Amino acid sequence: MSSPDAELRDLRQRAYGRHADLDDVGRRRLEELEELERVARSSAPAAMRPAGADDGEPDRDDRDGDQRDGEAAEASPAPVHWPDADADALPEPSASVIEGPDLRRRLPDLRRRLIGRRWLYAASLVLVAAVSAALTWSLSAVAPVVTSSGARQVATLQQSGQPVPGFFKSAGEGTRVYEFHGMTIVRTEGSFYGTAGECIMAYPSLNASASGDAITGPSYYGCRAGDFPASVQFTVGADDPAELRDSVGEGNGVQFVLDGDVVGVFVSEAASDD
Repeated sequence: MSSPDAELRDLRQRAYGRHADLDDVGRRRLEELEELERVARSSAPAAMRPAGADDGEPDRDDRDGDQRDGEAAEASPAPVHWPDADADALPEPSASVIEGPDLRRRLPDLRRRLIGRRWLYAASLVLVAAVSAALTWSLSAVAPVVTSSGARQVATLQQSGQPVPGFFKSAGEGTRVYEFHGMTIVRTEGSFYGTAGECIMAYPSLNASASGDAITGPSYYGCRAGDFPASVQFTVGADDPAELRDSVGEGNGVQFVLDGDVVGVFVSEAASDD
């Protein structure tokens, strides 16, 4: 059961507060309590009465004050009572909880942090994709190889005018004969070797029989393949003509490359032991 003073304050708040909802019964009760208050004030000794108090109804200032008290009580959260608990046992407010104005002030900072983390996550995904692509390329890419040997060209051979050896009589009309320092180079059609395209064959001239129907000793041949021209290459050795060894140098490489109706001669010197 609440005291008359508490009941009076509650009724005044409901009558004069921002959200007044006092009904007729409540108003009659409010008038009764206010009358009791006036009687109590008039019967109290003068020394105990507050300055400016009179025996009449509360003036406008009193009612305005009651109204402001009611509005403040309405705006402020009601206190929480902890029954049967010591004051020392009350829980401390958490320092990590952010409420009211502090929360509104810190929201922009929280948004920036969240956006920054999203950008960091996106950047990490891009970095992972780039590293994966680079690794895949490094595993699958073909290391470049220089196709040009840079060998020195020493001669361009024209047809020698020598008759086609009997060994190549069946090679067809496209057969051509070239000579270079004791070597005979013959251009034929690929069908002679069972392949398509042009082919050349190089052998020591002295290794052919008098009739040209047979060739003994070392011989070298190669045929055209796609954009690669027909060519032969070998290292000059003791079994090759002395004239070739004197011209090119024993131990050096020599290459014959067919280019239309001419043959290019290239020499690659052997690496020195120094």
